[in-house]
This record gives sequence, C-alpha cells and structure tokens, in this order.
Amino acid sequence: MVQNYEPRSHSLIIITVWSLWYARNKLTHEGIAKRVEDVTNFVLSYCHELARISTSFSHPSRHGQDCWIAPIVSAIKINTDASFNGPGRLSSSGIIIRDCDGLILGCCHCVNHNITSVFFAKAMAVLQGIQFAIDLGLQRVVMESVNKSVISKFLSTDFDMSEIGQITRDIKEMTANFVECRFTFSGRQSNAPAHALAAEGLRLCTDRYWVEEAPPFVDRLAAQDRRSQEPP
Repeated sequence: MVQNYEPRSHSLIIITVWSLWYARNKLTHEGIAKRVEDVTNFVLSYCHELARISTSFSHPSRHGQDCWIAPIVSAIKINTDASFNGPGRLSSSGIIIRDCDGLILGCCHCVNHNITSVFFAKAMAVLQGIQFAIDLGLQRVVMESVNKSVISKFLSTDFDMSEIGQITRDIKEMTANFVECRFTFSGRQSNAPAHALAAEGLRLCTDRYWVEEAPPFVDRLAAQDRRSQEPP
C-alpha cells in the first residue's frame, strides 16, 4: 500500500494504521472508544519523535554538528532567535517558518523596544513566531528555539513568576488557535536562518516580512538545511 506514496509518508501511514487497529481493539475488547483527535495527536506526536530520532542516528550532519530537522508531513516548523542590544534596550526577532520539505512559507525580522534581557528577547521572538503562524492560518506547528530555558517555561504547568511570565501566559492562550502546537529545543547550528534574520533586523532597526519567499541570505542558509536532510 505504501509504495504508492512518497517515502516521507510511509511512517505516517504505517503508524496511522497501527493506531487505528489499536483503537479498534480497545473498543471491541474493552468498550473504550478513542476520540478521533486523541488518535490524531498520538500519531503526529509519535511520527515527530520517530523522525527526530531517525535523523539523529541515521543522517548525522556532514560536519558532525547539529542540523535542522524537517517536521513530519502534516506539520510546519517555526524557528526563532533574537539579537539583543543591551544599552539601547532593543531586540530583533528572527523568525522562519518551513514545511516538511524545508520550503519557506514565511520569514521576518521585527524590532522590539524596552527589552531588558536576552532571556526576554528570546521569549518575545517565540511569541512573535506564534503570532506569525496564526496570521498565516497554520494548524499544526512545531515551535523550535535555541533557548532551553525559554522552552521549559512554555512547557511548565507552574505559574510563571519570572520576567517573561506574561509572555508565557500569552503564548499558552495563543496555542488554542492551533490543532496542535509543540515546543522543542534545538542547537545553535540548526537555527542559522533565524539567527541571521535577527542579526539583520537589529542592524537595520526595522521590521520586514516575507511570505513564500525570503531574502537571498536566508535562501542560501535554508538550502543548506535542506541538503543536510539528505543521506550522506
């Protein structure tokens, strides 16, 4: 059956069939009915983790460093970063949104004022990345940031009393706009386009958005990420 589809879809098909078979057995033998959204979320989460593990073990970066990993077929990945100017209390958020083939759906750099720390700047970049995805009408997203502390705040169920507490609460409310929204951490090497956008925004001190296109320097970095997905 799977031979009729692209290789990238094979795992999704097999895991979907397996999940439906499991849900059918739960209903038949235990009388427990699984909701469609529960089965769907399980399939997408399982596929995402499988893709991450498979890429890490089977297709390492050609230079032995972390590389960008494409999302599963039905998801979109958002990468964010921020550049910070302490004396000027300015930051620039760099955001790039790509599909499972590594193609750019949108990217931007936007300047923020009255930013008190790098931590605050990184959190603001995630907030603006989420808003950009909402504006584009995306449904299933993976938000990836290089700042593990920021990501841990969004994943925590505790009330956030830190300087980014309000941003944390805003983001959690905004994720209700998606069918699925996952937060993950990545290494610096996997985030080059977003980092370059953030640096350019701070240099120009202006906002700029692109939809289904990108400036040449981002195109080049995104192309490198796509090549890193190819087997060595």
